[in-house]
Amino acid sequence: MAEVVSLKNFPVIETKRLLLREMRAEDDQDLFHILANIDVVRYYDLPVLSIEQTQRTIARHHARFTSNEAIRWGITLKQEHVLIGNCGYFWDKSNSYAVMSYVLDQPYWNKGVMTEALHAIIQFGFQYYSIYRYEAHVARPNEGSSRVLKKLGFHEEGVLKQHFCENHRFHDEIIYVLSGADWERMGNSIGMFS
Repeated sequence: MAEVVSLKNFPVIETKRLLLREMRAEDDQDLFHILANIDVVRYYDLPVLSIEQTQRTIARHHARFTSNEAIRWGITLKQEHVLIGNCGYFWDKSNSYAVMSYVLDQPYWNKGVMTEALHAIIQFGFQYYSIYRYEAHVARPNEGSSRVLKKLGFHEEGVLKQHFCENHRFHDEIIYVLSGADWERMGNSIGMFS
């Protein structure tokens, strides 16, 4: 089995509508706008309360890429330079699996943006990072996120009971899984494993 590739330069991925690229220090205002919106981060994480916290988040993502443990792309529309979300994963190299997470600014919901972005980074992970299995954990009330994953071929593998706390309420968290075999059954290539 191939090793996880250590890329020196952050990989830029272009899709039909999107440019997925490294988040930069100058993205701090755009990212703050996204992460400070309680509706956007309700099932993602706690809201970000300051620009300084946003800057630390960007620096942390850069450090994780540099140390070859995770990658997180900023999502922009091709014609614009404004950050509208981000997506990525961290991986367990010895078991060839990755755990995904993602967030998208509210005006871009229900437009296929996240489905397009995740499709691209999943394919990239199969080809360049030797990932064979992806997981995503979704709080049960987050139906939008579940729909995106199901469109991409993920299936429910299990439930973590009362695992996610949102506003002092505990929710079950669904574990969604996509394997290389699932991806190939959908007519996609998984690159290094093929």
